[in-house]
Amino acid sequence: MPSLRELLPKRIRRSYALTFLTGIVVVLLVMGSISAYAYTDSQESVKEDVAGVSAQTTAEAQNVSAASEEQTSSLTEVSTSVQSLADRAERLHSLLEQFEVQAASAPTDAGAETAADAAPAAADGGESAEAQSDD
Repeated sequence: MPSLRELLPKRIRRSYALTFLTGIVVVLLVMGSISAYAYTDSQESVKEDVAGVSAQTTAEAQNVSAASEEQTSSLTEVSTSVQSLADRAERLHSLLEQFEVQAASAPTDAGAETAADAAPAAADGGESAEAQSDD
């Protein structure tokens, strides 16, 4: 097997400067090829990482969108319920005002019997009222 010296031409073998320069060029070529490999390998790794982050972000965006739609639906339902309750409260208030107006406009004479006074008299046949007046 030939030695490394035999691979170099005689002119380079005779000069120390050319031999040193050749060594430097070989080292630079090896380092350049290693750097090129690392650069291309890291680009692929970065592309894969970006694709993974993009997929994860898309999934999270879909989850947020679904949650937002659910909250919007809930808010719409609550708003509808509030409106329905407000309408019912308004109707009840209107009925209460009618009841109060009817109760206030009913005639109450001083000599007229009220329903509370008439009930005991009717229950005992009117005898207790006569007994009270005899006393």
